[in-house]
Amino acid sequence: MRSAFLSFAALVLFSPGFAADGAFSDVPADHPHAGAIEYVRSRGIVRGYADGTYKPDATINRAEFTKIIVGSVAAKHSIDACIMGMGLLTDYITDVPKNAWFAPYICYALESTFVIGYDDRTFRPEKSINVAEASKIIAYAYFKDVSSTDPVWYKPFIDLLAEHHAIPTDIRSFDQLLTRGQMAEMIARLHAHDDSKPSLTYEEIGAVSEVPPSKNSFTEVGRTVLATIPSTFVPYSAHANNMNLPHFTNVVFSPDGKKVAYVRVNPSRTSGMGVEWAFVEGNNAGNAHPGMGDPFKIRGYPVFSADGQNLAYAVTENNEYFVVLNGQEQKHYPYSATAGNPGAPRFTPDTNQIVYFAPPSHAPHGEKIATVSLVLGTKEISLPFPAPGSISYENNVVPLTGNRFAYVAQTQWCSAHDNCTFLRGYFSSFPPEMPAMEFVVVMDGTANLVRKTSPVSSVSWFRISPDGSSIVYASRLGEKESITMEDATRSPKSLFMQDGTVFEPLFSPTGRHTAFIVKIPATSGTMYPQYYLAWNAKQSGRYDAIERVTWNSDESRIAYSARKGTTVFVFLDDQEKQSYSPASGEYVFIDQFIFDPSGRHLAFIICRKAGEEMKSCSLSVDGTEGAHVDRIWKPVFSTDGSSISYGELNNNTLSWVTVKVH
Repeated sequence: MRSAFLSFAALVLFSPGFAADGAFSDVPADHPHAGAIEYVRSRGIVRGYADGTYKPDATINRAEFTKIIVGSVAAKHSIDACIMGMGLLTDYITDVPKNAWFAPYICYALESTFVIGYDDRTFRPEKSINVAEASKIIAYAYFKDVSSTDPVWYKPFIDLLAEHHAIPTDIRSFDQLLTRGQMAEMIARLHAHDDSKPSLTYEEIGAVSEVPPSKNSFTEVGRTVLATIPSTFVPYSAHANNMNLPHFTNVVFSPDGKKVAYVRVNPSRTSGMGVEWAFVEGNNAGNAHPGMGDPFKIRGYPVFSADGQNLAYAVTENNEYFVVLNGQEQKHYPYSATAGNPGAPRFTPDTNQIVYFAPPSHAPHGEKIATVSLVLGTKEISLPFPAPGSISYENNVVPLTGNRFAYVAQTQWCSAHDNCTFLRGYFSSFPPEMPAMEFVVVMDGTANLVRKTSPVSSVSWFRISPDGSSIVYASRLGEKESITMEDATRSPKSLFMQDGTVFEPLFSPTGRHTAFIVKIPATSGTMYPQYYLAWNAKQSGRYDAIERVTWNSDESRIAYSARKGTTVFVFLDDQEKQSYSPASGEYVFIDQFIFDPSGRHLAFIICRKAGEEMKSCSLSVDGTEGAHVDRIWKPVFSTDGSSISYGELNNNTLSWVTVKVH
């Protein structure tokens, strides 16, 4: 984590006064590693954090660990001498900047052959270190001449440390992430030549590794089969990329797990506009629809209400658009495919009222025109501010509590090009329907304006807090995009960081807190943009992508996944919890983080792909990974956090599964 790097550098390298005059405040006398932590503290090997803590049970990344090990065995002038040349560092390692606080320590470790880095010439400084990796660095640092010819590369290092009684008895596996307390224990024993304490051997760790920790195991306790997919429509495809083969897609489960719906797709054999598809609830298939518009997007968009009592999907056919709600067709609207994609139906979060735009009826000359009405429950509301005619799924109407809703609106028409001349340079044609400006509006259920943002040239996307008090939107003029936030004061504020631009805002459940994904432009040294997460005055490390982010219910914790190369890391607050590297030719990703109501348990889905083919998915609960199946959806914890349920696809069967968390 970047914040960990910066704070660690500040207190270990430059602030000898921090936590140096007494024991750490978070290390009680009965902590299993209290004696070792006091040993390394009293000798200046570690100094702790600025608030007087040590965080003995936190993991430690490779940069921090290398710094401490090098500092415990090397003189400062030797470390400083390495930084003068940096030859090894720049020749062999590509992800350690010369000006990084940990660079001289990694340089010394490379020069002394404590470390050699990974095969792709990276050191991965932000990656939490595991027992196997740590044993190699410690063994080379303290014993220098270590031969390693065993086919299990880390066995000689584990054996050597075991011979010197330097492996703490609370280590359970070779790939276990090392804690700061365990690191202190290993250093203290070697530094003091103390071989009197209990220690584990390679064989003992291997035996323990075969038995998963019972406190984190989970067992299936319930399974309900909801649908069986006909073999004609297998496989599942989330993006309809099956080369015109029949398939099924857009699977949704009701929140209580009692219902499932999906869409079966056949290549269109009647017209060139779309594909034939059918909505299926359980094992009951409805009428086939020829489809209109973009054949890769118009697939019904099935959706359940939050209480699971309502199910809706959209249909475009025969130049009409309509929504089917609980099996009943709603009002039919004239629809032209040239007007763009109609929005998907949604439900308000508290009153379970359906919400969707009524599409434009026509688009003269193939141009986009405005949407002027919206359906909320049983009412059709005439919009005082029209919405753009082409509605993307991401920029559709956003239902809020209290039957309110938000959407992107347009200002006056530019029939005589008044107020629009500044746009001329960005468009090859200038139709009369071109709007002057766009902005975000919040309306109530009777079409009264609650609030609107300042008008801009174009709103490319927006996010709104659950209570509607804060709105973040991106405005674009030509190729330039800027991000603006308007909170309860209604004053627009540009969002930017010193080293990058805000790429994506993520509101906490109440909207009191906001996390931001920040994009750092590519430089001559990085080739591609980098991203980090900023929240509550903290920052993550820099990665190729920040992918999934979620807050717990009381907003005290945040979980996210980050990608560097092909490896995905899972973080809880500022600590790495797991990392996943795919097999050759595969791609791994994390989906759908979820906390239990207490915020103690964290679950997420891990999926693996080869090209565009989904290989398998599994559920992880508190770091324990379950069985691999074809696909997993929508994990939901029980109110007491003792079990978790989720939708599963396996062997052509859609089921709702419940497992007990121990």
